[in-house]
Amino acid sequence: MMIKLIACDIDGTLLGKVKVVSERNKKAILDAINHGVIFAIASGRDYHDIMPLTDGIPCHVICGNGAEYYDEKGNKIMSCYMNKDACIKVSQVLLKHNLYHMIFTTSKTRTPMNVEKVKAMFVKRKIGLYDGDFDKELEKLNQRRRFKEMKHLDDFEDLNNTHIIKVEGFDITEDRISKIKEELKTIDNIYVSSSFRNNIEVTDINATKGAIIKLVAKKLNIQDDEVMVIGDGLNDLTMFEMFENSVVVDNGEDVIKKLAKYHVACADNDGVAEAIEKYVINIV
Repeated sequence: MMIKLIACDIDGTLLGKVKVVSERNKKAILDAINHGVIFAIASGRDYHDIMPLTDGIPCHVICGNGAEYYDEKGNKIMSCYMNKDACIKVSQVLLKHNLYHMIFTTSKTRTPMNVEKVKAMFVKRKIGLYDGDFDKELEKLNQRRRFKEMKHLDDFEDLNNTHIIKVEGFDITEDRISKIKEELKTIDNIYVSSSFRNNIEVTDINATKGAIIKLVAKKLNIQDDEVMVIGDGLNDLTMFEMFENSVVVDNGEDVIKKLAKYHVACADNDGVAEAIEKYVINIV
């Protein structure tokens, strides 16, 4: 097996509870790059939110779950943005259910709800998964560009002069999430997924991690069997459906584990490094 491109999810895969890339993971990634492999982060996060986490790693970036693709120099080489009318329909469903949510655009993050309450719920969602201190986590959140610059959306017409990357909603638990996801799936031209059990992420129907990797691989003259994907969550599903050389970390969702060709250690125990060492550069 000759791997030329690795596409790796970040939260719950490359990053565990400690939100920094471990030294072992970083070394394995750099070793792969030195062997001529292209390394790409594949995340639901925003580009500017990802870059501080990749310091010292020259990588491609898939962000917004496939809405944008950047090369290692920061050039946007592909994009697939959400239709405004579809975005409005999604937001209206979430408002009907009083589900806190944000609209990620290429300018600023917007919300039709109370900004401070949206931030508070986002932190509570995170603590619901990983524990932590609310005030400390809120302080960290406000240091991230997308949240620091979040603005209230007074009128959906304000979205006319920007590109919509995705809509993300969240709750403390997952109880309401599955029902709302089913309702959202009745809206045309969108793709509904989740990075975590207690969130919903909505993009354009063609903006998925798997689809954009397919397009970029073709552009780079890389065959499907020369691509390795690594992930854990439901927003990684299309990667696992489209590429045979798939790796799931031990903390991954059951549906991803069933599709994966390879299983490695959990995110907190450097599963990404294990995958690269075993199946890409063969140093163990």
